[in-house]
Amino acid sequence: MQSQLLVEKNVERNAVGRNAAEKSEPRVISTRAILMEEMSVREAGEGPVFDAAVFEGRPVVLTLGITHAVEQESIELDLFASADGNSWTARPVASFTAKSWCGTYQAVLPAPEVGTSQRFLRPVWRVSRWARGGGIPFFRIYLFGEALHRVVEPQHRAFSRAGAA
Repeated sequence: MQSQLLVEKNVERNAVGRNAAEKSEPRVISTRAILMEEMSVREAGEGPVFDAAVFEGRPVVLTLGITHAVEQESIELDLFASADGNSWTARPVASFTAKSWCGTYQAVLPAPEVGTSQRFLRPVWRVSRWARGGGIPFFRIYLFGEALHRVVEPQHRAFSRAGAA
C-alpha cells in the first residue's frame, strides 16, 4: 500500500500573517493529503491505495484536478473504501461525474457511518471519447483531500471586580 506523499497540518492565518489566535479570531485546523499524484490517464484504471487514517474519520473535501484534456472526451472518478485494504465497498463513497474540461472539481467524502470503517481509499476512473475517427483519450489528473478538524474559538476571560456581587 502506498503511503501518503504529503500530510500537512494547516492553521489558517489572518490577513497580516499572524496566527488568528493572536487577534482572538477563530482558527480552522485542517489536514491535507495527496491521494494521487499528477499522472497521465489514457484508459480506465485504478489509483494507489491510500491510508485515510490521517483524516481521523472526519468529512473530507476532495479536489480532482484536471491539468490536460483533449476535446470530445470525458473522465469519471469514483472513490471506494475498505476497512482492510482488500475488500472494497460495492458502491463508491464519493464520486466525480463526467468531466471534459481542465479545472479543479470538488466533492465531499462524508465521515464514515458509526460502526463502519473507511481506513483505506482507492480512486477508480473511466474514460470515454466520442470523436469521429476514435482516438485514445488523454488526461492529466491528480487528487487530494482536506479534512477539517475543528474550529478553535478564542478563549475569553471573564473579569470581575473585587467585591462586586
